[in-house]
Amino acid sequence: MSKDQCRNADWNLIGFEDGTKGYAADRIDQHRQVCSKYKVVPDMAAYTTGRNKGLQNYCTPQNGYRVGQSTTDYTDVCPRELDESFRKAFDYGNQILLHQQEIDRYQQDVKKYQQSKRDIEQKISENDALIAKDANGPAVRAHLIDENRELRGYVSEDQDRIDRAQYEIEQIQRLVQELQDNNPYR
Repeated sequence: MSKDQCRNADWNLIGFEDGTKGYAADRIDQHRQVCSKYKVVPDMAAYTTGRNKGLQNYCTPQNGYRVGQSTTDYTDVCPRELDESFRKAFDYGNQILLHQQEIDRYQQDVKKYQQSKRDIEQKISENDALIAKDANGPAVRAHLIDENRELRGYVSEDQDRIDRAQYEIEQIQRLVQELQDNNPYR
């Protein structure tokens, strides 16, 4: 806040805006600290009245659901009479967020195993080219054939990991879709 903003502040409106955004009551301390530089003291009563009205907008089940889908942190700002319905909706939305994060982790695993598989397949191709040349003698050729056999096993293991991760992704996506389809907080 600037000097003019502190001096001309509508503390009821500032409290309302902070409440609508779900800020904790100690948010006033930040305003107090900034405005103290200009020797302005916030009107605590007006701020609190405004914040409480703003919390009425913030602490709805629909907003709880929306907030739950965007963060895992519930800040306990809602008044007692609104807290239960907000928290229930928050938890519902948060289930979706946590499942989406799980999908993201599996997708990262898929990318990692796909890259590993490509790297191993490249090495197999390089070995195959050396085997085809047969320029290094029978002992090296036999070693490369054995190495490729082992590498193909690693490719198979990576493919199994990819398949398992993709299966898990599909299962979780179905669950998320079911949660969204049955969303009571629309």
